[in-house]
Amino acid sequence: MSGASREPAGFLVKSEGMQAANPNCAVRCSMDTPAVFDEEQIKCELAAQVLKNSSMLRLRASGSSMLPSLWPGDILTIHPQSFEQWRPGDIALYMRAGHFFIHRVITVSNSGDFLIVQGDLLPQPDPPVRSQQVLGKVVTIERSGVHYQPKLQPSIHCRILARALWNCDFLLRVVMAIHAHRPSQRSMPPTQAWSFMP
Repeated sequence: MSGASREPAGFLVKSEGMQAANPNCAVRCSMDTPAVFDEEQIKCELAAQVLKNSSMLRLRASGSSMLPSLWPGDILTIHPQSFEQWRPGDIALYMRAGHFFIHRVITVSNSGDFLIVQGDLLPQPDPPVRSQQVLGKVVTIERSGVHYQPKLQPSIHCRILARALWNCDFLLRVVMAIHAHRPSQRSMPPTQAWSFMP
């Protein structure tokens, strides 16, 4: 055995999509210490690093908390934004407990250290989101190949639909099933966008 030092046993966690955006994006994990990996958490941390380094990130929406403003399968373009630029109505990407959330800004604190956000479908706001948790702003929504600018406030029709969906689980399941079977939602290959849970 030679006297040369060896690198400790370990492995790299990589994502092909992240590698394309940032070849140096990987997490080295030691085999010496036990670790529990949450695949979603690793994806979120890598995506947050890409957003920080490249100033743009595209994510595929999933979940129902932002219905009807955002639908599962929508492709969201996220840009970083300084905390001072946030205003009510903006749609924020933030990370909490290793997972991404996309919700609408309801209030910006006067002290400038947290946001109050809420999903358009949800009846209650989320706990305050600290400035360190906020990653960026949704600047474009792509749905069925068409690009939209996010509205600062959902229309009255959208708010009525959101209340109906919230109050009737059966209606929500029917609407989600119909939406899931639209051909345009299945046409984009998974390598072109990341999935996350808003």
